[in-house]
Amino acid sequence: MMREKDEPLKDEPFSPATRSYTYRQKAQRAFAAELLSPFQAVDGMLDGDYSEEAQQDVAAHFNVSAVAIRTQLANHGRIDRFEPEWGAAGAGLRAAPGVRP
Repeated sequence: MMREKDEPLKDEPFSPATRSYTYRQKAQRAFAAELLSPFQAVDGMLDGDYSEEAQQDVAAHFNVSAVAIRTQLANHGRIDRFEPEWGAAGAGLRAAPGVRP
């Protein structure tokens, strides 16, 4: 339904930025992540060091959050998919099988 030109915008709830409900949302987020922090560059900068400190350094370089970098790494199989509590010591920082540490 289209709104009329002079009709005020209605308050609509925003979708959370941290969850993906549809394939389209997942694809949009993956595109945005790749645009802001290209995986090949992220992976090259880390050079196998997936520590939290290294991820934070790379995040600062690209001016994105460390969560964005962890998500890129998990999406590309460099680290295990992590639990919602990402700040936990060592959470999700193991190299995925077949990936050199």
